[in-house]
Amino acid sequence: MKATITGFKLYLILFALLVLTALFSLSFFVSTPALALESRITTNAANQEVPAIYGNKIVWEDYRNGVGIDIYMDDLTTGVESRITTYTVDQDAFPAVYAIYGNKIAWADNRNGNYDIYMHNITTGVESRITTNANNQGFPAIYGDKIVWMDTRNGNLDIYMYNRSEERRVGKECRSRWSPYH
Repeated sequence: MKATITGFKLYLILFALLVLTALFSLSFFVSTPALALESRITTNAANQEVPAIYGNKIVWEDYRNGVGIDIYMDDLTTGVESRITTYTVDQDAFPAVYAIYGNKIAWADNRNGNYDIYMHNITTGVESRITTNANNQGFPAIYGDKIVWMDTRNGNLDIYMYNRSEERRVGKECRSRWSPYH
């Protein structure tokens, strides 16, 4: 008697091989850490927290200098780590209040006794103070040439926007009352 494989049996055999191959591949990937696509960015013994990323640049809060929180950046292309802020007061508040887009990093900084928005140009290394109001500004977001933030200058929470050296109100009162700035 000659053994023959019918079309349906061949289909079942091929399907079983496909399933086994997929399971083996998944198991191999999950159980083989050497093949994982993760890498450690920070190695300092102090805490580094709350990362943000844009392109090949990562920014985070860093506690290594002992006084306040600084903002650091790692350029994944060059492998160079840079300290963005160098002041003796916190460059943020709880929770994290910095943002990165393109070659700009924006953050809230209380070096003047209240929280203001600052910007660092990664390309030129120039830092600029964006807000100068005596009330608190925080939680910046950045896109293109625009930075938006929460602002308490009118006695409530409003949204303001910076665009080409111009500050202007673009929103109405925020409904949420929770804020570290109250």
